[in-house]
Amino acid sequence: MSDQTSKYFDNNTSFYNHSTIYSYDYYFLEFIKTHHKPQSYFLDIGGGSGIFAAFLINNCPDIEVTVLDPSLKMLSIIDDIRIKKVQGKLPDLAQLHSKYDYIHLKEVLHHVTGSSINKSKELLCDSLLSIKKYIKDNGFVFIHELFYESYLIPSLSRNMIFNLLTVQNKLKIKIPVSESLMGLSVCFYTRFELETLLKYCGFRIIEKREEYWEDTWKKRTALLKNWGRMLFILEIDR
Repeated sequence: MSDQTSKYFDNNTSFYNHSTIYSYDYYFLEFIKTHHKPQSYFLDIGGGSGIFAAFLINNCPDIEVTVLDPSLKMLSIIDDIRIKKVQGKLPDLAQLHSKYDYIHLKEVLHHVTGSSINKSKELLCDSLLSIKKYIKDNGFVFIHELFYESYLIPSLSRNMIFNLLTVQNKLKIKIPVSESLMGLSVCFYTRFELETLLKYCGFRIIEKREEYWEDTWKKRTALLKNWGRMLFILEIDR
C-alpha cells in the first residue's frame, strides 16, 4: 500500500467524512434486502468512516460487515463494534482472507491512479480483477462512480482534470477550486469507458442507474456536456 495514499486521506479526513445517507444508498440497500441470504458477508472498499457500513448493518443486522480503507485515521472514526476494520487499498487486497456476498465501492475507482491515464486504466483493470477474487460465485458488486463527459471528445475534460492536478501537485500551486485538494490525483471515466472496462474484466451489468447534475460555472469551465453519477450492480459474467 502506498504511504502517500494513506497520508493524503489522513490529511483530508474532514473533506471525505460525510455522514449523510442519499437516495442512491437506499438503491443498493433495497437490492441487498431483496436478495438477502442468511449469514452474508459485506465488504465496503474505501468505506472510510463507515457511514454506509453502519447504515447497512442497522438495516440488516445479521450481515457481517467489513470496511477496507487506506486511511487509519478514517477507520478510527468507526466506533461500531459490529463493523470489522481493515487497512488496505486497491489493487492489492492481500489483507483479506475470505470471500464476500456483496462488495461495495462508493466514489473509489477514480482514486485508483497511475503516472498517466493509460497507467490508471491498467491499475483500474488490476483492481477489478482483484475484486473478482473476493466475490462469491453468486455475489454482487455495487459501484457508485462519477462521470465527466465533454462535447466533441467525451474524455477531454477527464484528461484536463488529470493533467491539471498533476501540475498542481508538482508545482505545489493549488488550483483555486475547493475540490482540488493538494495531493489529489483522480482519473474519471466516461460512462462508455467504465462500462467497457467492467465488461472487459469479466463483470455483467444487471442493473444500472444514472443521475445528471445541474448546469453550473464549474461545468462550463470544464467544457462538460454531461456530468453526474452512475450506479452499477454487477455479477461475475460466466
